[in-house]
Amino acid sequence: MISTFQCPSDLGGAIPNSADFAANFSGRAVCNYYGNCGQPASGSNPNCPCTNTYYTTYKPFTGTGGFTFPNGCSSASGCAKPNPAGLFSRTGNDFKCQFRQITDGLSKTIMVGETRPACSEYAQVGWAASDNLNGLSSPYIPLNYDSCIGGTNSAAAFAAAQAKGLDGCAASHNWSTSWGWKSRHPGVVNVIMADGAVLALSENIDQFTLARLGVRADGQTIGVFP
Repeated sequence: MISTFQCPSDLGGAIPNSADFAANFSGRAVCNYYGNCGQPASGSNPNCPCTNTYYTTYKPFTGTGGFTFPNGCSSASGCAKPNPAGLFSRTGNDFKCQFRQITDGLSKTIMVGETRPACSEYAQVGWAASDNLNGLSSPYIPLNYDSCIGGTNSAAAFAAAQAKGLDGCAASHNWSTSWGWKSRHPGVVNVIMADGAVLALSENIDQFTLARLGVRADGQTIGVFP
C-alpha cells in the first residue's frame, strides 16, 4: 500500500472482498489518481451497455491536432500510432509526452485526475496492474458522474444497475462513463496540472471548459483558478 497513491477520503488500503468487486481484485492496493488521456476510447462494453457517448460529444478540438484515441486508434475501426489529446496513452511505448508537446501551457492542462476504484472497473485492478487502459482517465465525462454500481463482473454490474431502474452507464464496468474523474470530496474533484499545481475543480464546471483543460494542444488556453 502506497499512501501517496490513495485518497484518505475514499476506500484506502485495498479492494475489499465484496460482491461489488471481482474476486481476483480482492486485496489489491488501490490508486485514486490516473493519467489524463484526453478523449477516451470509443465503444460500449457489450456486457454492460451504456448509451452516453461523451467521447464524441465533447470535442472542442475538432479539426486540429490530428489526435487519436488513447489506444492508438483515430476512429473505432482505424488504428494508428497514438497521438492522444491528453498526456498519456495506452501504448506508452509509442507515445511519451514531453513538455514541448503541451503547447496550451503546463498551468492550463490537466495531467492527472482523481477517481474512485469503486466506480471504475479499470481503476479496480490497483496501481500495480495499471497498465494499458487501466491507468487512464478522461475529462470528457462530467465530474462525479455516478458510475458506482459494482459487481463481480460486467454482467453482474449491469444487472445490479437494472435492478435499480438504471442502465449500464451507472455501472462501474461500462466503458463510457467510468473513465471520468470522481471523488468523495463534497462538490469538488482534485486534479494535478502539468506544472504540478493541485486544484480542486467544482463538479459544476462547464463541461466544454473541462474538456478543453484536458487537451494539451488544441489552442484553447483556458485558465482555472482555485
